[in-house]
Parts: sequence; structure tokens; C-alpha cells
Amino acid sequence: MSRPATPLFVLSTGRAGTNYLQRLLARVEGAPDVPHQQAGARLLNLVGTATFQFGQPALAGCVLRAVRSEQVFASTADPLLTMALLQTLPTDTDATIFHLVRDPRDFVRSFLNWKRQSAKRTVLHHAVPLWQPNPWLAGDAGFAESLAMGKFERFAWVWAYKNQAIINRFGTHPSYHRFRLEDLTGEDGSAETKRLLAALGLEAHTLAENEEQQRVNKSRDLFPKWNDWTPRQAAVLHRRAGALMDRLGYGGEPAWLDLLHTTPASTTEPALAGVAH
Repeated sequence: MSRPATPLFVLSTGRAGTNYLQRLLARVEGAPDVPHQQAGARLLNLVGTATFQFGQPALAGCVLRAVRSEQVFASTADPLLTMALLQTLPTDTDATIFHLVRDPRDFVRSFLNWKRQSAKRTVLHHAVPLWQPNPWLAGDAGFAESLAMGKFERFAWVWAYKNQAIINRFGTHPSYHRFRLEDLTGEDGSAETKRLLAALGLEAHTLAENEEQQRVNKSRDLFPKWNDWTPRQAAVLHRRAGALMDRLGYGGEPAWLDLLHTTPASTTEPALAGVAH
């Protein structure tokens, strides 16, 4: 089968399985090539975030074309391009849009673990303004409140902000498809993988059995899974991401609901203080 004529854009928050999806598509005959972590992506992440929050899409388009040149609207799964593409990719594009989502509890945990694995990642998330969107500029928090937010709370907010931005921009596009990472990699992942490939007019018969469920781009387990969170941590995440979390089908586990219905401590608990900065 020949490769699809229209490009595929995989939009996400990052730490949502884009590397996994790229490798999955690479094993399917006829699937589009969706590069990941491309040259110039870090600059485009900064510019895309800044122009999105300051309402300057024309500037985002100029920088995107200058950096990407003739590949400006080529297929990609690079999460660092998402904010720029949200402003420059036409809403009436013929491209296929894949929106890749991950459980916000796992997203926050993965980001907290991932950013600690090298000095460069720590600097990007602590010392580079607008590497991630800012809740104050978005109008979701006061200036002092935004400054006081620790990384746990900020990542929870980023998950909701970016995913909602993708839905607002392309949620009604005829070729928009949303996939949850957990559905692709869980026990019934083969069925969801078939649905994903069917959106591209492809079949999954070339994939080895269970091969698509292999984990890639793993981070070290430094921060605990949500089952071991405190009620305060659960409340903080639910405050920032709970509404969209419910809409996307996350958070229905009895253990999670028990955490949310437990009154958080009135002061910052040690486990939360440890990830605040």
C-alpha cells in the first residue's frame, strides 16, 4: 500500500505516548512517517506557547515556516510542535488529526519523573519562561497564585489547558480522532489499535502479536502512582484537571473517588511539599 497522500498530525501534551505511536506506525505498511523530536522543535515549542498565550498566531506562522521551511506542514508526532500547529494549521485542513491523550494522573507522574532525569530537562522546566503555558497569562490563576504553584499542580493544569486547546481547535474537524494511551496499550489494545489504523485506511495485520503494547521512552519511577497519593494531592489534581478528566473518561475508580472524598490536611503534606518545586 502506498503512503497516505494527506499528512497526519499527532497533537498532544507530551508524555502521552507519541514516541510509542511513531514506532507503532513505523511497523505498519502504508502508514505515514510521523517524525518525533525534530530539529528546531525546542524553539518552536517556546514560540508556539508564547504566541498562543499572547494571541499572535501570525508570528507563530512566520517562525514555523522559517524553521521548518518546506516541511512546515509535513506529518509529525512531535509534541513540541503542538502549540505552534494549533495556531497555524488551518481548521479546514485536509490533514488527519490524531489527538493523543493520557490519564492526567499518569501524565503528571511521568512528567515529574522525566524532568528529574537530566540537568537539561530540569532547566527547561524551571528556568525557561513559557516552556510550558502559564496559568496567569491564561487567566486561570492570579499572578501570585501562579508563582506559588508547584510543578505537581502546574502539570495538572497544563494537561487540562493543552488538551482543551486541541479540542477547541479541531474537535469538530471531520478527520479528528481522539485516542487514549491506556486504550492503545491495555488488555484490549489490539482493538483500539485497529480503530486507529482504520482512521488512516490501514489494517493492523502486519503487527506482531502484542508488539504494539511494548513501552518506550520510559522514565524512572521516582514519584509514586496515584494509588499512593495523599488526599491533598488528589484534590489538587482534581481542582485543576477534574472537569476535563471526567469528560474523557478518567477517574472513576472507587479508590480514586475515596481519595477525593477524604478531607485533605489543612497544611501542605510532606509528600506534596517534596514535589512542589
